[in-house]
Amino acid sequence: MDVGEVWAYRARRGDPLARVAVMRFGTGRPARVRVRFLDDEFEGKEEWVPPARLKVAWADAERWLAQEQRWLRVQDASSVVRDSAEHEASWMVLERVGVEEFLIGMESYRHAVLAIRDVAGFEAALGLVAADLTNGDGDFVDEDGAVVAAWPALREVARRAAALHADDLLGEFDRERQRWEQRAVYGEYYRSRSPDDGYIRPEICVEVDAEAAKAWEVIRGWCGADAGGRLDELGALRAEVIRLGTLVEHAIDALRRGGATAYAAEVERELGVPVELLRRSNRQRP
Repeated sequence: MDVGEVWAYRARRGDPLARVAVMRFGTGRPARVRVRFLDDEFEGKEEWVPPARLKVAWADAERWLAQEQRWLRVQDASSVVRDSAEHEASWMVLERVGVEEFLIGMESYRHAVLAIRDVAGFEAALGLVAADLTNGDGDFVDEDGAVVAAWPALREVARRAAALHADDLLGEFDRERQRWEQRAVYGEYYRSRSPDDGYIRPEICVEVDAEAAKAWEVIRGWCGADAGGRLDELGALRAEVIRLGTLVEHAIDALRRGGATAYAAEVERELGVPVELLRRSNRQRP
């Protein structure tokens, strides 16, 4: 903007636009612009304002408002699912598989809206045609070329991304489940400057992890039945390994108590894992 231009001013979302003339620019920080309000109701008021409140040159105000209304309609159409387990799951998937780099991420994260800013990159990554996702009444392509669509399109994209990256996502889910088990018993420590802080109690961990589990279960469904079945098999195999490890641990202890120390040592060597390490590992599980 330049001194002397007339711009559309708005202090808060939902306020009507006001005509202001740009008087001069501040030299300090944060940045400020001196404006004079031109409508009679302001009686020539002048004020230093943040540049972000000057939305668009006044000549383009009508077009800018129409564009804003299109965005608001899509956001409103997605509001019913906002902050749900499905919404959380969609963002978790897109963030973890790298699709968010092609999107206006805050629209997905805050409003459950699909807004594709890099159409070519998006289509190459997912094998989808961006224009095919604009099926809702309010979906549109904005003036910068971004494809904008309500929640059903975002969910479709998340499902596609989850299916393409099912093994990686379910591997992370499995690691998360193991971490939840540990946190449920021992809580969790984290870096903190305060000696009285830096620890999350187990009951808090359980509450937080239960919410995360809801989103992960949605992701698991999106990954497909075959991939989910492999995860179940992995969990069952891990449980069996723990069971057998416990049996071997008890057998070695019994041999030592019975005086067969040399044989106990031979069994432990064949096992390949020091029995004390196995014992500690089993103790750490709820």
